[in-house]
Amino acid sequence: MNRNESIVSRRTISARDVRNFAVPTIGVIGLATSACGGGISINISPITPGISSPTPENKGLSANVPSIPTMGAPLSEKTILTPEKIANLPYFNINGAPNSVNAKDLPKWANEAQPAPGDITHKNTIGLNTEGFLAEPGVRTADDLDDIGPDDDGKSVWLTSGGHQQILTSPSAYWPLNEDGFAMITTAQAQIEFNGITAQFGRMENNGWIIFVKGLPRHNQQNTDNNVQMTISNYDPGFTMATMLPAGQYISEKFSMQNVKAVHGEYGKQIDPSGLGVDGARYASVALIDAKTGAFTVIKHDSQTGKWTLIKTNINK
Repeated sequence: MNRNESIVSRRTISARDVRNFAVPTIGVIGLATSACGGGISINISPITPGISSPTPENKGLSANVPSIPTMGAPLSEKTILTPEKIANLPYFNINGAPNSVNAKDLPKWANEAQPAPGDITHKNTIGLNTEGFLAEPGVRTADDLDDIGPDDDGKSVWLTSGGHQQILTSPSAYWPLNEDGFAMITTAQAQIEFNGITAQFGRMENNGWIIFVKGLPRHNQQNTDNNVQMTISNYDPGFTMATMLPAGQYISEKFSMQNVKAVHGEYGKQIDPSGLGVDGARYASVALIDAKTGAFTVIKHDSQTGKWTLIKTNINK
């Protein structure tokens, strides 16, 4: 398998889907993974020596942070981060998030014994502090109108399109984190900055990243908004995809698992898009971050055992 491979997930697979696959930014979820070979290290400490430490005003949850060029301004030829020049990032590092967040401070927590008046119980089967992010029912994307069931509506399901989903091809990119919505980044490696938080997701053997970020809550006021601009850098251009998800309480747990299966290459025998790896990677790392509270959970799925491992969380129940 090449160093960077794009794994593609679909909610439903059909002969029509294969025919339509010539346009990769419509109706697909792209994932870039690192080289397949050998096992993955789950060491959370940085893997690059000699890098700068976080400043005292930042609340760092890892010992060091690589020194990375600012990506907001135009880049000179010397600082453009091509795949050969990209800085090595730690497996996972986050700055600007608190050391501890109480689960009660999150907007919602699934498997509630008594749902709020007018609400329903949302079910989460993964656990591991993902209950504040993943549950059924939850928001997701769909490939086309045939992929939207009778219980879905336009508020909880968005059709994937060039407006809601894009492959990132420039050295750095801006992406909207909509009020009360979610953003999803699928990649082998990336640095993401939003609302005072800098999160780093490093390249590892046999691993693909799925990163979900929850936007700031709705404030119910016109002529103003709680939208946030995300800055994404240190990724492999052309092998990283960003997706907007609708506003809602949770991301669909089933939708997240479909993306995990895509990392593992479980759809590889059914679709064979030109130029994309189809065999997948053994590990799928999933990061879940709340922009308002800074709460986060990072978990990893092993395709050989079918089990989840909790890597790091700052949520206390």
